[in-house]
Amino acid sequence: MTLVEPSVGNAAASYTVTGTYSMGANCLGSANLVDSTGKTSALNLSMTGAYGQGVNLIEAHPQFVRSGAAHATGRAIPPPPEYT
Repeated sequence: MTLVEPSVGNAAASYTVTGTYSMGANCLGSANLVDSTGKTSALNLSMTGAYGQGVNLIEAHPQFVRSGAAHATGRAIPPPPEYT
């Protein structure tokens, strides 16, 4: 995954991120990521959307709290037959 972080007055920084995540049946989860500079991040996740096509996230450190959201792009996946 590649993240682009906007910055004020400078060009946006781009990072490659790797890591692991887990999601529970209750649509809550966590992720542990390492970016291309070696910085680690622990995130809490909340899946959103009728078919899990989005996620809200929060990262907390002693100096700051960061929140964000992500969503699927591209071709939509049809719902399973039991939901139509």
